[in-house]
Amino acid sequence: MSQMNDSGGAAPSVTPPINEPGLPTGATVRPATDADVHAVADAFPDMQRDRWRGGDNRRSFAALADGHVVGHCRGIDNVFHPGTRTLVFEIDDAHRGTDLEDQLLAAQIAVSTVPLTVKLTRDTPP
Repeated sequence: MSQMNDSGGAAPSVTPPINEPGLPTGATVRPATDADVHAVADAFPDMQRDRWRGGDNRRSFAALADGHVVGHCRGIDNVFHPGTRTLVFEIDDAHRGTDLEDQLLAAQIAVSTVPLTVKLTRDTPP
């Protein structure tokens, strides 16, 4: 069964890049799983597993370093601004400012068929 995107066409089949140049050693970005969500429920309560559903274009990606979830990014269709998507993005302090953040965003951009906006869910350190 093929997935459909929000405009009725075939859904993009995207697996985020793994170990791209510039990523910290041992770092990967991939669709989030139930195991990822349970492993970091206290640290990242907004994390959800990847739930591709034909027609609504929602995706959730996990950032891993040395096999441990260190961040996530998920897209939510924005009901207040139809035709746009809000991103929930969280990453632990040790991995802020690394290419891992860029790869999380790149994964969302690669699968989104609508413009993206960002919703900050934690204070950014000075």
